Amino acid sequence: MAKKQVTVFITSGGNINGINTIKALRAQSELKLRLIVGDADPKNAARHMADGFYLLPRAGEKHFIPTLLKIYKQEKVDILFPMYSAEIIELAKHKEVIKKAGVKIALPAYESILITWDKRRTHDFFKTHSIPYPKTHDSSSLSERSARFPLFIKSVSGSGSKNAVKVETWAELMVQKNKLGENHIIQDHVGGEEFTIDALGDLEGNMVAASPRLRMKIDGGLATKSITVAKPQLVAYAKKIIGALKLVGPVNIQCKIEKGKPYFIEINSRLPSGGLPLTVAAGFNIPLLTVKMLLGLPLGKIKIKKDLMMIRYWDALVTDKHGKKLHGFSHQFV
Repeated sequence: MAKKQVTVFITSGGNINGINTIKALRAQSELKLRLIVGDADPKNAARHMADGFYLLPRAGEKHFIPTLLKIYKQEKVDILFPMYSAEIIELAKHKEVIKKAGVKIALPAYESILITWDKRRTHDFFKTHSIPYPKTHDSSSLSERSARFPLFIKSVSGSGSKNAVKVETWAELMVQKNKLGENHIIQDHVGGEEFTIDALGDLEGNMVAASPRLRMKIDGGLATKSITVAKPQLVAYAKKIIGALKLVGPVNIQCKIEKGKPYFIEINSRLPSGGLPLTVAAGFNIPLLTVKMLLGLPLGKIKIKKDLMMIRYWDALVTDKHGKKLHGFSHQFV
């Protein structure tokens, strides 16, 4: 019997998450998938890897949800796969509208996403659930005399390393505070090794599986060298976090281990930006498992390999000025 074709629509498909997701879904033979990509930027590589492309408004713009609904109907979309955090928040607001359109999506409740998005609320959550995290300072009462450097200051909202800075002096701290305004959080700087736990929550918000990896080298917030590791303690904490927040779908959780003690830093209700190829290669194909979960298919036994290392490198795709693909530079060395 021929496999039924399933149409998957990937928003913000032009970013690294989108491209990694396309590759992960192309690397399997269990399901017959038709991949449609949407992005606010027409000049992106993903449109040349997918079966169709649509130009989208940005998340939060007036026509974002209506445009998606029009595409769903036109393309007979079965599954929606958002890549960008701001889109995930917007879609969570309109979850019932999406569901009514007949499109399946793996999203936590809006309130849970807000906890992961807002760093103050994230750390309130850590405190309430006895999850270790770096000491957080009241910015209004912190003084030059009481401050113990280095400290770490970052934006309250968002994900990734943007506007996240280690500061060594009071003067540096003041510069960053002025830059961020009230939208910041200040914590003790934690040293040691940095880890990401890539995970998947089922439709009830229980952890399906998790794969920790050591971020050996980081460039621009992305892991460029990483290795899968056996860290049962981190997996146990991930299970606790996902279960408490009822996180549905892809999740990645960041932490550091200093002198044997973990300090949890961030929760993201989305796929990891840099490490997904390693997680997929290790036997944990989160995009494929998410699609199967939404289709009600058995996930099978998930066996994750440890001690696999990923080394990222640049690749390129060349088009003419109108965006017509000419050729790629993949694996061409001279």
